[in-house]
Amino acid sequence: MIGVIRLENQVRNPPVIKLKSHTSPILDLSFNPCYSEILASCS
Repeated sequence: MIGVIRLENQVRNPPVIKLKSHTSPILDLSFNPCYSEILASCS
């Protein structure tokens, strides 16, 4: 599971968007160098 928060949100416990898709532990994360809003993960 990956949790995404906004860095400009300065509250103590910010809301977290949870992304679920892998059945195994996530081993690596990487942002797309051309499109920074795209996050790739692998397990």
